[in-house]
Amino acid sequence: MHGLGGVGKTQLAAEYAYRHAADYELVWWIKSEEPATLASDYGMLATALELPQKQEREQAVVVAAVRAWLNHSGGWLLVFDNARKAQDVRDYLPQNAAGL
Repeated sequence: MHGLGGVGKTQLAAEYAYRHAADYELVWWIKSEEPATLASDYGMLATALELPQKQEREQAVVVAAVRAWLNHSGGWLLVFDNARKAQDVRDYLPQNAAGL
């Protein structure tokens, strides 16, 4: 979802995630307002998933590993909070992602 700042998008997403957490095997919140924060939060997902690439120095390798896991797994919810533009998060979305 997108819209003007301060209208409650984050609160709505948080409420949805809270109410439907049992419907998902994985719920992950990614602060997306800055590229460095986005990359860091996404990288922490590799650690949470115990992916072998979690310690890779090259961010692109970590992103590719997480995307591959998401592509081959179901039952997940990613919230990209405060992304300024959809294109800012496109490289982090798996191919099977809905919503953008």
